[in-house]
Amino acid sequence: MGTIYDIRKVDQADIKELAELYEQVWPDVSFNKLEKANFVLKESTGVSYCAVKDGEIVGSRTSFFMPAYYGTRKLNCVQFADSCIRKDCRRQGLFLKMNQAFLNGFFKEQPGELIYNISVDASRAAYEKLGWNYIKSLHSIRRYSNLFKLLFKIGFNINKLKGAPVFDRETIVCNLPKKLFDAREEYFLKNQTIHIKYTPETFSWRIKSGNGIKIKYYDSLGAIVYKYGKKPSGVTYLSIGEVFLADYTYTCFKNLMDKALKSINTDIVGATLTLGHPLLPFYQKYGIKSTNKKSSYLNQGVRVETDEMKSICYVPENWAISMFDIDTF
Repeated sequence: MGTIYDIRKVDQADIKELAELYEQVWPDVSFNKLEKANFVLKESTGVSYCAVKDGEIVGSRTSFFMPAYYGTRKLNCVQFADSCIRKDCRRQGLFLKMNQAFLNGFFKEQPGELIYNISVDASRAAYEKLGWNYIKSLHSIRRYSNLFKLLFKIGFNINKLKGAPVFDRETIVCNLPKKLFDAREEYFLKNQTIHIKYTPETFSWRIKSGNGIKIKYYDSLGAIVYKYGKKPSGVTYLSIGEVFLADYTYTCFKNLMDKALKSINTDIVGATLTLGHPLLPFYQKYGIKSTNKKSSYLNQGVRVETDEMKSICYVPENWAISMFDIDTF
């Protein structure tokens, strides 16, 4: 007889045990596991499930609700977060069981409209079995601050540009004025896209996830939300989560970027955003572009039920989100 697992909903009393599971599954990933569990289970109110073996949590399928809109229409939307299974309990169907329980709860009890998430290659096939569709919209772009100086730094060995950066874990944030969010929403509504609507309250909620999020704010220009880290070779990397502008013009964008980057010493500036993000042309004009179009797309998964939502969510250009809107930032 096989091992018996209990699939149940997660509650706030599970925070400490969930953090311990994260530590077992991701020992080398640099984020505060307890802070992350607290954000998902206490600061947020998503639908979350776990797998339990002999009274211990061995797998999690958590989520949190996102203030997502299609134009001015608010969507009942969650983003998946922290899907993991303890190593000794893998290959026993727990991933599918937890996700099936989630789908039943979200689409039947809510009723939900949209789930989106970013998947690693290993889990994509399992999601597809449960009806996920993967669209080519969310992609990474970058710019080298001084290419010759960077090549000299790495001894002209381009292999040293490989590897994921380890981000600084110190969180340095501030609340932003309402006028920035009002200006952003007005600009985003010029196109009928799926976007995250930020207000002072939702922004304050989002930055509570911590994990090295930093903000550079300039009153007349706007703000850059970013993370800063180093690759194994010592190459410094700045990852932009989102840019909020006082005035949605390229001039304002350029002045903000120039000022912020002058105060941050970095070899590479990177960003991840969708094809429908209204600031994408500004990034491209500034020189932050796709470096490899064939491999630049992330696994952006979409799970919907109705034909109407499929006609909206399966179109790559209908998405206007950035890395700040993604759990892994």
